Amino acid sequence: MDQLESLLVKSPTNQYIVYNKILGKGAYGVVLLSKQIKQQQFYAIKIISKKVLAKINGAYNMRQEILFLSKLQHPNIIKMQESFEDENYFYIVLEYCQKGNLYELLKQQGAFSEEKACKYFNQILQAIQFMHKRQIIHRDLKLANILLTSEDNIKICDFNWATELIDGKADPVLCGTVDQMPPEVCSFSYHDTKVDIWSLGVLLYEMIHNSLPVITFVNELSFGRYVSEEAQILLKDLMRIEKYQRPTVSEIYSYKWIKNNIQKQKVQLTTQSLCVTPRHSKQNSLDLKDIRKCIRTEN
Repeated sequence: MDQLESLLVKSPTNQYIVYNKILGKGAYGVVLLSKQIKQQQFYAIKIISKKVLAKINGAYNMRQEILFLSKLQHPNIIKMQESFEDENYFYIVLEYCQKGNLYELLKQQGAFSEEKACKYFNQILQAIQFMHKRQIIHRDLKLANILLTSEDNIKICDFNWATELIDGKADPVLCGTVDQMPPEVCSFSYHDTKVDIWSLGVLLYEMIHNSLPVITFVNELSFGRYVSEEAQILLKDLMRIEKYQRPTVSEIYSYKWIKNNIQKQKVQLTTQSLCVTPRHSKQNSLDLKDIRKCIRTEN
């Protein structure tokens, strides 16, 4: 039994109540809200048609997604609860992120402040750094694949196009989403971790502008008047046409924009924690009369 077969056990679908609430759609299937009956816990269940997979030769991508989800355990990467199959479908049970995704949030609220964008960007960076250290690249980073928990923390999802680098590179293949594709993927070239760096630039630009960047091969980017110089410097470097000119994740943390915004967030968190008034539970506190009663009872 190989690793995938050990993950794809035969399991009765009646362990879950599946609701008619679509959380997402993809090339291979649909994601619906579900509840685990025994635990009474909500999950997102990805239902993938074997028939569709066979038509589009998508079995390998599905296999990769399950394998990567099983091994990538990180606070900012979606957690797979289990995976199973029946005659017609594969099922991937994932943690449920109540607040939807960053794309939906951006369309509701408009462009994010740089401080807010950095909060999300920093969490995305941490997950990507975790992946890159393990020689795994996502290859389809976009706002729709960044989910939000009820605590407003991000979870990267959708590992259909993820792959493991061999000797530091991946074979040429057209993959991901057109608007996020770096030049080396568009030109059907070997690529590496720098594909994700490009996509990080695109999604950061989109969060700050509420629009996708228009990139020319002379590497000119236009920015809104309100965008800080520090943000512009970072964005230009993330989306360099030549991949070797793009920074690594570790190098991104040395940029002024991210250092300054992370520092601001730390100060805010410290201030908030100092301003919190301790709450005393009446149930756990004893006044003088209660203490006397306890003493009399003991005696």
